[in-house]
Amino acid sequence: MDNYDYFLAIAETGNISRAAEKLYVSQPSLSKYLRRLENELGIELFDRSSYPLKLTEAGELYRSYVREEILRGKNLRRSFANLKAPDRGEVRVGLTPWRSASLLPEILSVFWRAWPNIRVSLEEGPHQHLASLIEHDRVDFALTHLPNQYQGFTCTHEFLMTDAAVFAVSRSNPILAALPDEKGISHISEEQFTLFQNEPFVMFQESQNIYEMLYSFLENAGVLPGVRLVTPNIHTAMNFVRQNQGVGFATTSYAEACRDENLRFFFVDSEPMKWDVVATYKKSRPLSSQARLLVDCIRAYCLEKFGGRARA
Repeated sequence: MDNYDYFLAIAETGNISRAAEKLYVSQPSLSKYLRRLENELGIELFDRSSYPLKLTEAGELYRSYVREEILRGKNLRRSFANLKAPDRGEVRVGLTPWRSASLLPEILSVFWRAWPNIRVSLEEGPHQHLASLIEHDRVDFALTHLPNQYQGFTCTHEFLMTDAAVFAVSRSNPILAALPDEKGISHISEEQFTLFQNEPFVMFQESQNIYEMLYSFLENAGVLPGVRLVTPNIHTAMNFVRQNQGVGFATTSYAEACRDENLRFFFVDSEPMKWDVVATYKKSRPLSSQARLLVDCIRAYCLEKFGGRARA
């Protein structure tokens, strides 16, 4: 058993006796281990005056170091296993919840037909969380947007497609009677958009990339929305819009993927609200062969599904 486990068990239980029971070792041997560790480091890791034992500031630093070392070891063993069997292994992907729910099932059904023995592990969250996952080597790559302000480290970005914001309205909304009834994503003028200025809006959270873009657009259009609901989840937002509980915004990839007959989607004729969708990973940690296969599969899917939209 790695000595790191000894230290973490003491930190978790706050008691050497309970830690020894958990580890199936004797209390004297565990106490001896801790004394030797602190002597080697030249500093106390636990405050013996408290009960249960509490980590000192040095102990907190050491715990962070230990967790990173354990993760580095796991990543190394994973990399070795992937190298030995390139048609097997594991890929860890970070992405937003809506892409995970809407796009990935179809992508993975294609991927697994070709590579059935490669396991895919998903980590979901907003973009600032995805940046943290990349930074701390907890995913092989993440699907992110450019531009964004969340990455403070050097990354490689592989372009997948351009996405854009679209205005979403329930087909039961009576204001639509003043607009042409068309299929697909239609275009409306800014003047037509202002017809909806008194409708309640369903908006995204301030922590999301799209937030500032949308509010800048609304301000330029002279629309100060009355916000009924704030949510980080595009599915939740569109469910409320579908029930005509408000109007809101989605993305072109969402609109094209869901093809919901109960919703109308519009481009508003103004400066396009768009961004690049990219596969992002650390420049210092190139993709494994398994991750490369998945990135290439996602790129091929985007090319086929969304008509090969390039940077505009």
